[in-house]
Amino acid sequence: MKIFVKVLTCIVVGYLFGSISPSYILSRVNGKDLREEGSGNLGATNTYLHLGKMWGVMVLILDLAKTLVAMEVMIRVFAELRLAGVITGCATIIGHMFPFYLDFKGGKGLACLAATMMRLDFPFFLFMLTTSLILITVVNWGVASAFYASIAFPVWYSVKMRSLACFFIMAVTSACILWKHKGNLKKIQEGEELSVKDFFKKHQKE
Repeated sequence: MKIFVKVLTCIVVGYLFGSISPSYILSRVNGKDLREEGSGNLGATNTYLHLGKMWGVMVLILDLAKTLVAMEVMIRVFAELRLAGVITGCATIIGHMFPFYLDFKGGKGLACLAATMMRLDFPFFLFMLTTSLILITVVNWGVASAFYASIAFPVWYSVKMRSLACFFIMAVTSACILWKHKGNLKKIQEGEELSVKDFFKKHQKE
């Protein structure tokens, strides 16, 4: 099988898995449409804020799971394709952010990025998780973790793989994640974004 077909298959499978939106499905089950609630984002945080903690955690788990399943399948099917995991993981992130059947309006991709890191380099994922928690505690803005992970992981993993193709694929995906978070930066500038401490104070009783 030609490499083009293998790469295309990884992209298609990853995108289709990623476009499955637990947040949208569960919000409709609860008689809501999260695209019209809060930030309009179809992710775990907006689900948590408007459907409750249990649903938010469920969405997070399902977003992680769909990425891991898609990657595992393609890595096993195309074991000889060195970047099968990278391509599939990044395609899943893109599908999550831009699902074709929801007018390309999905989540922000952070959970899928975390799952991609988990599957490709679990020790580095643990390092990123620890340092991200320290970072957001210090700067007091949750969006800092998105920018940190989106920049650090592509650089680290492409160097580890010694692959420019890997860097290009991950850099494009990371650029999309950062673009999705631009609204958070605008809210910070306008004083409308809740800091990490204020967020937990507001929702600690829920």
